[in-house]
Formats: sequence, structure tokens, C-alpha cells
Amino acid sequence: HLIGDELFHNTASRSDFLDKIKATDLLIVHESFANEVTNIADVVLPSTLFTEKNGTYTNMEGRIHRLRPATGPKGDEDEDWRILSQIAARLGSGNLSYSSSDDVLTEITNEVETYKTLQIDNLDSRGHIRKPALNSSYLFSPIEFTQSKETLVNDQYPMVFAPGRVLFDADRDAGIVTENDLNTITRREIIEMNEEDAKKAGISEGDAIKILGEEFELTGNAHLNGLHSGMVATTTLFGTLIESLNNSSEPDPMSKIEGLKLCKVRIEKV
Repeated sequence: HLIGDELFHNTASRSDFLDKIKATDLLIVHESFANEVTNIADVVLPSTLFTEKNGTYTNMEGRIHRLRPATGPKGDEDEDWRILSQIAARLGSGNLSYSSSDDVLTEITNEVETYKTLQIDNLDSRGHIRKPALNSSYLFSPIEFTQSKETLVNDQYPMVFAPGRVLFDADRDAGIVTENDLNTITRREIIEMNEEDAKKAGISEGDAIKILGEEFELTGNAHLNGLHSGMVATTTLFGTLIESLNNSSEPDPMSKIEGLKLCKVRIEKV
């Protein structure tokens, strides 16, 4: 029983996945659009798009937002919770007898500790941050600060790279190239450096430089600012992340995306 819009990207492992689900005795799929999975499914249950759904979602910050439909369904598609509720009822179970998406959220607030402080009627445009519901007193004891014996840098990679990512960067020019109906972002990355570090390396504002790490490299233009000595930083776009997901050959590409972790690097002029 698969629920989701186009669950898997077009990857090299997709054929293996399709071969395995073809061997199932019964395949039920919730989908919004026809695709390879729906073509082999025994039962296809048309699912509404997120623009047609009513309910809430919780983002990575832990903020709960109200989701309201912008458009109505155009056919017999339905929301996933209602489909599951109807299936449960026809199987003789009353455990999923919801009448609205608020009923689902009410059950979550009753059963999940970090949702207990949520008041559904008070959700506004800013959403609501999930907070632990503390019902006991706790004692905290200070501990001595201990310096780690590990060092992030070494002679080959004497600097620390701090990557960042933003949705929108109004101060930077960027272009979009469309090829085979896919958009690619084109822009020159800015690599931030400490002024004293740049001076020692013979690097001036705007110079083309390269960050070299153990498993990656990044080319851009130097921008000298008040960054801490011994560090370099750059900020990429979420659009670039989406390109990486699109081009990945992994069956679950998001699980293989590198986090924004500090790492050791060296700087070279191009």
C-alpha cells in the first residue's frame, strides 16, 4: 500500500523497485498523476494534491502550519486520510472513523507528547512551534567545560569551511538555463574569507579562488569580510539542492544529501 505523489525519482535503482512491487500479491497506490507505479498497480486511489488539501503540516523547524485548499478537486480524487478512513470502515474497523482533518490532528495532540500544547483554533499565519509538554520538575547541574582533544584542521587542510543554504538571495544575481524542460541555476558563488587570512594567501577582493576539501571542491569569487580567522564560508541556494536531487542516481536521494557540516579545507587561487 503506497501513499505519495511520484514516490521515487527516475533513478538507476527505479527498475529494481518496480520489479519488486510487480511481484506483490496486491498493490494499492494513492496517486495524483498516472506514472509507472500506477500502471502496474491493482488498485489506484486518486489522491488530492497539496493545493487541494485541508489540514496542517509540520516543517523542519517544528512549526505547525495550517494548510488550506487553494483549489478544489476536479474529479473523484480525495484526501489520503479520508481514503484510509473509508478503507478501515469497509474492513470493519472503527479506529479511523474521522470526519475531518481536524479530527486527525486532535488525535495526534492527544497521543503525541510534543503536540499536547497545540490549540488547533489558534493556528495563525505564523504557525505554532511544537514544545515539550513538561509535567514534572527537573534539577540541572552545571558541568565543567572540557576541551576536545580532536582538531578539525591539519597541515594539509588548515582552514574550516562553514557551508550555508538559503531559499532566496536578493543581493546576488542568478540566471536560469532551461534544457530538456529542466531548469539549471547559473551563478558565481561567493566565498567569504577573513581579511588577514586572504592577505597571507595573496588573495584580494573578487579573486577567483577554490575551496578544496577531502571529498569536494568549490570554485567562486573571494569576498573579504569580518569572518573569523581560519574560516571560509559560502551560501548556496535551495534551488541548487533541488538540482542535486534531480540528478541523483540514489533511490532515496534526500537521505544521501550532505548536511551543512563544518569540514577542513584549504584555499587556492584559480
